Amino acid sequence: FCDTIEISVEVKPEQVAPSAAVLAALKDPSKRVASSSADPTECKLEELPSQPTLTIRVTVPASDVSRTLATVFPEVLGVMGEVGAAMAGPPFTRYHTDDGKTVDIEAGIPLRQKAEGKGRVKASELPAGKTAVTWHVGPYDDLPKSHARLSAWLASNSLRSRGGMWEVYF
Repeated sequence: FCDTIEISVEVKPEQVAPSAAVLAALKDPSKRVASSSADPTECKLEELPSQPTLTIRVTVPASDVSRTLATVFPEVLGVMGEVGAAMAGPPFTRYHTDDGKTVDIEAGIPLRQKAEGKGRVKASELPAGKTAVTWHVGPYDDLPKSHARLSAWLASNSLRSRGGMWEVYF
């Protein structure tokens, strides 16, 4: 998950202070993001709008996904700062293909409005439409169980995926 840890590095209060949006959400519950349902194993359909993003898309060995994400998210955040893009939600990873050995992933950050990418960070979009959703609560290693639960729910409701899955990291 990380390659190095620095000890005794000064952390300034402004580096860890909650943003204005977080402070507003503490005061006004209507400004908070969706929370998990009472039953974290629930699966359901939600209608989602398209969402502009900045992402990096790479194909990596399946065993390197976590290590890759540990470098991709900071790189995307760095470009966001350079181009003045505003974050609209938590980081995500979209799985375009997964053959068990290699994974074509697109990882990034949703934006409040479209922004230009830079270098390998590209402007992209999460698609609009009916989306099957569930929550995963627990260790990352148990995530395949949640994926399987959602796939089984789709099948039991005579639904099929029209694209790859994505994970949102709350």
